[in-house]
Amino acid sequence: PSGSAGTVGGGGASGYHLPASNGGAHPGSDLTAADLAAIAAIEQADARDEEEGRRRARERDVSAASSVGGGGSAEDDGLDGDGEPRAHEWVSNKEATACFLTGAKFTLTNRRHHCRYCGQCFTAAASAHKLPIPALGFSEPVRVCEVCHAQLEAGDPVCISKEVSRMRDKDAAAQEKGCRALADWAAFDPQFAAAQLVASLARLRTFERLGELLARDRPPRVQAAAAKLLANMAYYQPYLQPLADARGALVRPTVALLRSSRTQPDARVQAARALALMM
Repeated sequence: PSGSAGTVGGGGASGYHLPASNGGAHPGSDLTAADLAAIAAIEQADARDEEEGRRRARERDVSAASSVGGGGSAEDDGLDGDGEPRAHEWVSNKEATACFLTGAKFTLTNRRHHCRYCGQCFTAAASAHKLPIPALGFSEPVRVCEVCHAQLEAGDPVCISKEVSRMRDKDAAAQEKGCRALADWAAFDPQFAAAQLVASLARLRTFERLGELLARDRPPRVQAAAAKLLANMAYYQPYLQPLADARGALVRPTVALLRSSRTQPDARVQAARALALMM
C-alpha cells in the first residue's frame, strides 16, 4: 500500500528502509540506477566498517592470548573469563535496526555507526565524538557514542551501554549479568550517582527496562538482580527523580515481587528496600 516502507535488498543484512513508490508494484521500485548505485556504495561502506571493527577485535584477542603465554584458554577463543563473547565485539549491522540511544530507525540518510567502545550502533549525531581508547588497541581517536564519550572522560570503570545491552537481551543469563554489573558498581562507588551517568541511564530507558525485568514472568535470578539494582539506585538521591518519573513501570512489579510466595529471600529484601527508599 502507498506510504508503506520497504527494505533495501528484500530484507537483507543492511536493514535500510525505503519509502514505497507512488503506484509502483514494489516498495522503492521507482529508484533510478544512480539511486541503486548509491545504496550499494553505502552498504559496502557499512560492511567495510563492520569488518574493520571485527578485525581489530581479532587482533586484540591474539595479542591478549600471546601475552598470557598459555594455550587453550577461554581468551584464546575470543571469550571472556565467563566463557562468553568478549564485550568489545560489535553488534552486527543486521541486528541493529535502530539507534541504541535514541531509538531512531536507520535509513539511507540516517545511517548506523558503531561506537568503538561499547560496540553498539548509533546515528551520526549520537556518535559524533572521537577519543583514543588505548585499552582496546585504539591509539588514535576513534568514533564513540555520547554515553561512552562521557564515561571515558570521567574514567568510569563500567561501560553502561554494554550492561544495558545485556539487560535488553532475550537471554536470562545476560539480563542477570547486566543488572548485577551495574548493581555491584553502585554498591561500592558513589561515582555511580554522577549527574551525567544518571542522565545517560535515563536516556537509555534503563528504569523502564528494570520494571520489565522485575515482572512475575521473569526467572527468579533475574528478578533478584533487577531488585538489587533498583534498590542500589534508589539509595542515591540523584536517582530519586528519574525513578519517580518511571513509577508507573516500577512500583507495580516491585510490590508484586514483595508479595509473591515464589520470590527469593534476597529479592524480597531488595524489593522492600527499594520501595522504602523510593517513597
